[in-house]
Amino acid sequence: MEQFTNQKTKLGMITILGFVALVALFQNCSGGGFIIDPNALNQTSLASVAPKTVGTTLASFKSCRMGTADFYTCLEANSDIKGVLKASDVSNCTAVVGASTPTDLDIAMCLTKVGFPIFNYREPLQYDIETCSTNVGAEKISACLSKNAILPATVNQAVIDSCIAAVGITNVEKCLRKNAHLPKVPFVSNADIALCSKVSGQMTGLSIFTCLSNRELLPATVVQADIDTCLLNAPTTIAKCLRTAKKVARVIMQNNINGCVSAVGETKIGACLDSNGYLYEALLPAATLQTTIDACVTAVGPTAVAKCLRTRKVLETSVMQAQIASCIAAVGSDKVVACLTANGLVDAVTGLASNSLPGFPLLQADVDACVIAAGPTGVARCLTVVKKVLNPASGQDQFSFCARVNDPTGIAACLDGSGMLPLTPITGLPTTQANFDTCVAAVGVAGLETCMRNRGFIP
Repeated sequence: MEQFTNQKTKLGMITILGFVALVALFQNCSGGGFIIDPNALNQTSLASVAPKTVGTTLASFKSCRMGTADFYTCLEANSDIKGVLKASDVSNCTAVVGASTPTDLDIAMCLTKVGFPIFNYREPLQYDIETCSTNVGAEKISACLSKNAILPATVNQAVIDSCIAAVGITNVEKCLRKNAHLPKVPFVSNADIALCSKVSGQMTGLSIFTCLSNRELLPATVVQADIDTCLLNAPTTIAKCLRTAKKVARVIMQNNINGCVSAVGETKIGACLDSNGYLYEALLPAATLQTTIDACVTAVGPTAVAKCLRTRKVLETSVMQAQIASCIAAVGSDKVVACLTANGLVDAVTGLASNSLPGFPLLQADVDACVIAAGPTGVARCLTVVKKVLNPASGQDQFSFCARVNDPTGIAACLDGSGMLPLTPITGLPTTQANFDTCVAAVGVAGLETCMRNRGFIP
């Protein structure tokens, strides 16, 4: 009995001491939260630790795909929780269907569906947002996207609610992109179209056009009928079809190369550019171009390939409206000169373009003024005609470039848009498209300058 009483007394004292310690701890507060003596407590036990999860990151997934280790073993090793992924799941998700080899998107989507999420393996589409809203309610969209491993890191329900309040549920994707929660990649590719069809499960002109429009990948001049035509004639290379028909921009810039690196890797950039409609006669065959690209990747890395190709005279070097428009679409009008410099079109030290007038570097301030004065579509002409910092002279290089990106029937309009349309010596009037047509019919694009000069169409 005495032993029991002593134990009871000891327990009571321990309880009282514990309570006193807790009171002291809670009293030791300030505006910044609890102040805890680092010498008295194990800090690691109080640290915020992310919960362990099934699945892996996109970076680990791609590393496993490219590595030499067994794919299933690698994925399992990169997951916090073991034993959930089955070898049979990996076999099923990587199986060839017919003659179709699954892409990273196919495999990541399949693994995510079977309960092994590949986190952020793709962006959320408007389709996902509306599907989540229908299935679980607009107030739970972020939780739904998270469950499907496609919730961007900077997006939460409050961000989504703000977009819904501002533009409505049908424009949330555009709102997220406008507010930099999703990247701005304004150059449509076959990969974008595949993403649209695989996520929605539909391959119709309407579904593709709607999806690409929500992703803001199409210029206003492209209509659903253009998609319908390409879907009929080139269902697996719709982006190439649109570029061949000059419906979307064809100029090659680093952003386009980056898209190919992301989609298929450094060793297939040439084939990727070709399948997306960027290559024209002077850049074909793609395998030969890839050899030069490989040399550029070795010399300067994949993020400077466009600049390297211009140094090697593979790509055009004059600053014209097409390149400026590409930069505006990619990074905004306030970063045009930085974009042109990164692409090897403006010298990083002197600020001069290959077609700058002597002593007149291309300044962002001039671009800004031209955007205000002439709008985004008139910047090059303004820099040439009004600011007089770019040389208005044009020749075979500019003629050929315009024929490639704007079609031979649009050479005059292309030159005029950059302030480079020559004057006919006899009349003093601008050269016409009919003049170019005459010479294209006579000698082809390759001999344009000589023909135009011999016939007196240009000085």
